[in-house]
Amino acid sequence: MNDASAADDLGPTSTFDATARLWLGAWRHLIAPADGARCGFFPSCSRYAAEALHTHGPVRGAMLTTARLMRPQDAWRYPVCVAGDRRFLVDPVPEPRR
Repeated sequence: MNDASAADDLGPTSTFDATARLWLGAWRHLIAPADGARCGFFPSCSRYAAEALHTHGPVRGAMLTTARLMRPQDAWRYPVCVAGDRRFLVDPVPEPRR
Protein backbone atom coordinates (compact mmCIF):
# COMPACT_ATOMS: atom_id res chain seq x y z
CA MET A 1 0.00 0.00 0.00
CA ASN A 2 2.10 2.87 -1.24
CA ASP A 3 0.06 6.03 -0.86
CA ALA A 4 2.98 8.40 -1.38
CA SER A 5 2.35 8.57 -5.11
CA ALA A 6 -1.36 7.76 -5.07
CA ALA A 7 -2.52 11.26 -5.95
CA ASP A 8 0.21 11.53 -8.59
CA ASP A 9 -1.44 8.67 -10.49
CA LEU A 10 -4.65 10.64 -10.92
CA GLY A 11 -3.37 13.83 -12.55
CA PRO A 12 -5.24 17.12 -12.02
CA THR A 13 -8.11 17.98 -14.32
CA SER A 14 -9.08 21.33 -12.77
CA THR A 15 -7.90 23.99 -10.34
CA PHE A 16 -9.85 22.23 -7.58
CA ASP A 17 -8.18 18.92 -8.39
CA ALA A 18 -4.75 20.54 -8.30
CA THR A 19 -5.53 22.20 -4.95
CA ALA A 20 -6.90 18.96 -3.49
CA ARG A 21 -3.83 17.12 -4.74
CA LEU A 22 -1.59 19.71 -3.05
CA TRP A 23 -3.43 19.32 0.28
CA LEU A 24 -3.34 15.51 0.07
CA GLY A 25 0.38 15.61 -0.72
CA ALA A 26 1.02 17.91 2.25
CA TRP A 27 -0.99 15.56 4.44
CA ARG A 28 0.93 12.49 3.27
CA HIS A 29 4.40 14.00 3.43
CA LEU A 30 4.18 16.38 6.41
CA ILE A 31 1.35 15.52 8.80
CA ALA A 32 0.90 11.75 8.47
CA PRO A 33 4.58 10.87 9.08
CA ALA A 34 4.56 12.96 12.28
CA ASP A 35 1.17 11.65 13.43
CA GLY A 36 1.60 8.02 12.36
CA ALA A 37 -0.67 5.71 10.37
CA ARG A 38 -4.13 5.99 11.89
CA CYS A 39 -6.53 5.04 9.12
CA GLY A 40 -8.00 1.61 9.75
CA PHE A 41 -9.50 1.37 6.28
CA PHE A 42 -8.17 0.13 2.94
CA PRO A 43 -7.58 2.08 0.81
CA SER A 44 -6.11 4.59 3.26
CA CYS A 45 -8.16 7.68 4.00
CA SER A 46 -5.94 9.93 1.87
CA ARG A 47 -6.01 7.50 -1.05
CA TYR A 48 -9.79 7.23 -0.70
CA ALA A 49 -10.04 11.04 -0.84
CA ALA A 50 -7.88 11.21 -3.99
CA GLU A 51 -9.93 8.49 -5.70
CA ALA A 52 -13.30 9.94 -4.62
CA LEU A 53 -12.41 13.43 -5.85
CA HIS A 54 -11.09 12.09 -9.15
CA THR A 55 -14.00 9.69 -9.74
CA HIS A 56 -16.93 11.75 -8.50
CA GLY A 57 -15.78 15.36 -8.82
CA PRO A 58 -15.37 18.00 -6.13
CA VAL A 59 -18.84 18.08 -4.55
CA ARG A 60 -19.70 14.38 -4.35
CA GLY A 61 -16.04 13.45 -3.80
CA ALA A 62 -15.83 15.81 -0.81
CA MET A 63 -19.11 14.42 0.56
CA LEU A 64 -17.89 10.82 0.22
CA THR A 65 -14.56 11.69 1.85
CA THR A 66 -16.25 13.47 4.76
CA ALA A 67 -18.59 10.52 5.28
CA ARG A 68 -15.60 8.14 5.23
CA LEU A 69 -13.73 10.18 7.84
CA MET A 70 -16.79 10.28 10.12
CA ARG A 71 -17.67 6.60 9.67
CA PRO A 72 -17.18 4.23 12.62
CA GLN A 73 -14.59 1.53 12.09
CA ASP A 74 -16.78 -1.40 13.10
CA ALA A 75 -15.24 -4.66 11.90
CA TRP A 76 -18.62 -6.35 11.51
CA ARG A 77 -19.65 -3.83 8.82
CA TYR A 78 -16.74 -4.40 6.41
CA PRO A 79 -14.64 -7.21 4.99
CA VAL A 80 -11.21 -7.38 6.65
CA CYS A 81 -7.82 -7.65 4.95
CA VAL A 82 -4.46 -8.17 6.65
CA ALA A 83 -1.24 -6.46 5.58
CA GLY A 84 1.80 -7.26 7.67
CA ASP A 85 0.80 -7.05 11.31
CA ARG A 86 -2.17 -4.71 10.73
CA ARG A 87 -5.80 -5.42 9.92
CA PHE A 88 -7.69 -3.09 7.61
CA LEU A 89 -11.39 -2.74 6.89
CA VAL A 90 -12.05 -2.80 3.14
CA ASP A 91 -14.11 0.24 2.12
CA PRO A 92 -13.54 1.15 -1.55
CA VAL A 93 -14.79 4.28 -3.30
CA PRO A 94 -18.22 3.53 -4.79
CA GLU A 95 -18.62 3.33 -8.54
CA PRO A 96 -19.99 6.47 -10.22
CA ARG A 97 -23.75 6.75 -10.44
CA ARG A 98 -25.20 6.28 -13.89
